[in-house]
Amino acid sequence: MNHDADRLVTRTGLWLQWAEEHGVRYDDSGKSFDDVARDYHQTSDAYRELLTPEARGDVLSVTHRAAANTAYARALLIEAAIERRGGDLDLYVDPVQVRDPHGRIVPPKQRPEAMGEWEDVAPVPFAAAEEPAQQHDARTTDRGYRP
Repeated sequence: MNHDADRLVTRTGLWLQWAEEHGVRYDDSGKSFDDVARDYHQTSDAYRELLTPEARGDVLSVTHRAAANTAYARALLIEAAIERRGGDLDLYVDPVQVRDPHGRIVPPKQRPEAMGEWEDVAPVPFAAAEEPAQQHDARTTDRGYRP
């Protein structure tokens, strides 16, 4: 007898089933809790951006819908990883806050990500040219070549 047919299916359960069918995965092995929390913030930001009217125009295209579905399913998988580690999400604030197992808020990413690594990007001061470079008045040689 199949007891799964009698089980109540939640909306999250349907999304996780969709993620399984579409190959959406999240591997949190070897990552610190902070890294998992940053993954959640990054994924939820991407999901929010995909649904903004400016990004999608008047109509939600098939490509945007697929990308948004993938981002949402991935966010659910990351949420499950956070809960497995004893943390939780405070869904009643915007943006959502991630709390570690000790109740401390893990801040969203503060720095840009480059090549999969976190790095500081400091502005580089430079002096602007005071006046544009002048073109040289070179004469044409007898072969028609102008240096």
